[in-house]
Amino acid sequence: MSKAKGILLVFLILGVAAGVYSLIRPSKALKPAKDTVIQPVLYGYNADGSEAWRVEAKEGKMGKDEDVFEDVVLTIYDSEKTQLTVSAPTLSLKGNHARLTGGVTGVFADGDRLTTEEVVWERKSGNFSGEKVEISSSDGRIKAEGFSYDSGSGRLQLTGGVNAELNKPKRISVVGDAAEYNSGQVTLSGDVRITSSTDTYRCETVRYESGTVVLSGEVKGEMNYGTLIAGKIQVDEHGTTASDGVHLVLNPDFFGEAKNGA
Repeated sequence: MSKAKGILLVFLILGVAAGVYSLIRPSKALKPAKDTVIQPVLYGYNADGSEAWRVEAKEGKMGKDEDVFEDVVLTIYDSEKTQLTVSAPTLSLKGNHARLTGGVTGVFADGDRLTTEEVVWERKSGNFSGEKVEISSSDGRIKAEGFSYDSGSGRLQLTGGVNAELNKPKRISVVGDAAEYNSGQVTLSGDVRITSSTDTYRCETVRYESGTVVLSGEVKGEMNYGTLIAGKIQVDEHGTTASDGVHLVLNPDFFGEAKNGA
């Protein structure tokens, strides 16, 4: 073999080896950055050592001033039982404050759901706050301009104007200035207005729980048969009951058209 052919053969062998290596070597793009953690889990604890919350994510990026986690599930505990589970595309953590963004869904222990675009979470207190929220359950849904949630008491405060659509005991619309939600019980307050297909009421407070609606505080109702004033009105599957200073004024034609000479 000539010297030139030998050199050519060596270059061919080296070229094939380099091609094979380029095919089998691991891609640099698959390696996570030095500041990236895959499937991180964070924990928070109460003063007695019990678990207060847990954050699970698909990945996290550690920054100098802020840590960012993607595809997040945040679980809030009460006496080692799940109180609230919150999921969001992104969680940004800076000191005691965290922000969940990209469309947030929270599920309470009783199955009721909270949906909003963004939530601010204080890790030490466990409290949440945000704007434009909707609470949905099998009994209906509630919308409000703002909210704050106290994980210690389990109370959700709704502010800035509240609209509720209830399905039980019948379809009812309720509008109020503010509301409080706690374990399926909803109390609306302020200038409350309640409407159904046949009736309209105004009062100071409306409480709803398990298919029962209770109106209280100078209740005034306009029905298709007349006007009703009472201190309290309850609507449930058995009908409507008024109590506490009831004053009922019936329309003139309630008993039928009066005949001449009657």
